[in-house]
Amino acid sequence: MVDNIIQKRRSVYPVQYTGEAINDETIWAVLADANNAPSHRNTEPWRFKVYSGQAKEGLSEALTKAYKAHIPIEEQKEIKIKKIGGKTSKSSHILVVSRKLFDPSINPDWEEIASIACAVQNIYLSCTIRGLGCYWSTPKYLVGQKNILGLPDDEYCLGLVYIGVPDAEKTRTVIKQPIEDKVMWYS
Repeated sequence: MVDNIIQKRRSVYPVQYTGEAINDETIWAVLADANNAPSHRNTEPWRFKVYSGQAKEGLSEALTKAYKAHIPIEEQKEIKIKKIGGKTSKSSHILVVSRKLFDPSINPDWEEIASIACAVQNIYLSCTIRGLGCYWSTPKYLVGQKNILGLPDDEYCLGLVYIGVPDAEKTRTVIKQPIEDKVMWYS
């Protein structure tokens, strides 16, 4: 059963969503699964800000503002700005993923980020079992930023997770290369 869910887990992009709303109870269940990720010394460094309904419009505006503030004007692309609005409108819920900072002597930075990646993987698996689409986006104008999107001073952004109802006609199949190509086994 678990193998099947893991094998079905895929990034489903917001452009592949129907725009249908998902009930908040389902998102709470997904977040509860995220909260069961492992963390060294039980720091549980993951934090989530959830946007749905009308709040997605405000998030879209904030993301556009952040893009324009952090990307040099000569590198800005109108198509990217339009994609921000499209992603937020097609998604049912959007999670801002952040890392809560603790005393660095507790755990190395990479361990805290690995724990957050495990939490996001749990989100992916939880969405997969519920037939939902999920996509973790890590735009360079957000990742690592502090004091952005209303985050407290002791957090920094690690991206956005878009969740939506996938349109079966728009989803894709991904072929993974064999595990044997990636393993050196010693006995």
